[in-house]
Amino acid sequence: MSVRVDIDTLKDASLISTTLELFEKYGIKASFFVTTGVDETYRNFRHYTPWRLISGNNLKRYGLCLFSGLLTKNEVQKSKEINMILDQGHELGLHGYSHYNWMNHLDTKSKEELSCWISKGCELFENAFGFYPECFCAPGFKTNMNYLEILDDFGFSIQVTSWSKTFLSLS
Repeated sequence: MSVRVDIDTLKDASLISTTLELFEKYGIKASFFVTTGVDETYRNFRHYTPWRLISGNNLKRYGLCLFSGLLTKNEVQKSKEINMILDQGHELGLHGYSHYNWMNHLDTKSKEELSCWISKGCELFENAFGFYPECFCAPGFKTNMNYLEILDDFGFSIQVTSWSKTFLSLS
């Protein structure tokens, strides 16, 4: 069995220790994928009516972290909790750069722009963790042909795509 955990936001990162305790209790090893760049969860705010925000799980899930990127510009990969993943022997891979932009603007980007996004994500990942990511997972499983055509240029040994929603070994 393989387990995949995406860390899209600072709130997700704050739950790492609880997740790792559960995994340790049951002897589970997982592949974690961290988004790089500023947590821009607040940009999704425009999709919610005040009632939906208050009554739905969004405010409960994110709390004040929903607005943290607006106020602090904190980057997800710089969350101190993420190093716990490596300390406990789990795999850590790249989950793209700027999760919000990837989810909302991927289809408007050229191959060159996508290549810059992935390069920026790799650079931020390497700066934060001291090694180049070996695996990549597109935010929200959102992909397109431009993305698929350039992905091999980055040398990831494992990639997750929307076509299979499973690990594809491409090495």
